[in-house]
Amino acid sequence: MAPEDYVKLSIEYRGLILHEIIQLEIGINLYLMEFFCRDIDREIDFQNMILGDERMTLSSKVQVVQNIITNYDKEWGLTYVSIMNDDRKKGRIPLNSDLQKMIEHRNIFAHRMLDETNFLLNHADIARDKETVRFVKFKDELFALDYTDENFGKIINCIQNMANYLVTHKFKW
Repeated sequence: MAPEDYVKLSIEYRGLILHEIIQLEIGINLYLMEFFCRDIDREIDFQNMILGDERMTLSSKVQVVQNIITNYDKEWGLTYVSIMNDDRKKGRIPLNSDLQKMIEHRNIFAHRMLDETNFLLNHADIARDKETVRFVKFKDELFALDYTDENFGKIINCIQNMANYLVTHKFKW
């Protein structure tokens, strides 16, 4: 892949991940509004005053969702089917695990440096496949964070699956 195509692909990946995470966060917000509010006016207030852009992080919202599922909505939480479960021997993957994993991917795409100069190959002897977008993680040593079209597609599908799952939820009050 030509260097300029590599950079364009990484930009496309970053933009799509962030777009889909925003859709997921909307689903999380709707779930939380439905749980805590009984009428539309309160839902709007809750969104504006509590869930707003800077008051509550995505990670904090995920923690609250997990608490609600564990304590009030366990039966519904058990109906979640992850599309990330390739190895059925490992058992089911709970919604919270997928949410946490997708936040990790989101943080990689939002904050990690693209390895556009084969930095890892030059400094850590880690070769990159030509069809792989690689981000570099610096934490005591160098790490390669590789994304192929196939695993990127699975991540996007997983995010969409979770957003749809949350948006279609109805509490039984």
